[in-house]
Amino acid sequence: MAVYEPESDRLVVRVVYDGPGRAGKTTTLEQLARIFGNKPGSALQVHPAASGQTLFFDWFSFDGGLIDGHNLEIQLVTVPGRRSLDHRRAKILQTADVVVLV
Repeated sequence: MAVYEPESDRLVVRVVYDGPGRAGKTTTLEQLARIFGNKPGSALQVHPAASGQTLFFDWFSFDGGLIDGHNLEIQLVTVPGRRSLDHRRAKILQTADVVVLV
């Protein structure tokens, strides 16, 4: 469920991109960052391993404007696609408001 942060009057929505390794989760996130990254407060964090695959997660957040008079922050997160990293994927998916399957 989305989180309301009263101290900053902000609603935070987390969208998690899930799918197998090399499906294009990080590439999708990078493209969205290119489209929405020019907004103040936006930040992209991509940390691939030497193999180019995600080991922990990739992250992009940006200001989504106002909703019912409250600031909206959108957080886009990818999970690792390798089966051996399912324990990391599960923890991130538990925090999702929306899951996009890639």
